[in-house]
Amino acid sequence: MSTRRYLLGVSYIGSAFAGWPPLNRRQDGFRSVFYVLEDSLRLFAGEGNISSLKVSSRTDSGVHAIRNTFHVDITRRAK
Repeated sequence: MSTRRYLLGVSYIGSAFAGWPPLNRRQDGFRSVFYVLEDSLRLFAGEGNISSLKVSSRTDSGVHAIRNTFHVDITRRAK
């Protein structure tokens, strides 16, 4: 098992989001960029295989991003 850090970039139209931060809540009608990326990465890498999702800059509600960068640690498990 090994963990690697990946630098990724994401673009989005902010009008669909309540900003970047998770603010420690998942509620109906509250859609943050962080939660969407975290859920997508879990689907991609598998539950329990991602950690340390950190962004280079946060955005507020309704703010668009052309290329917001973040890093994530992904654990690769041996088959």
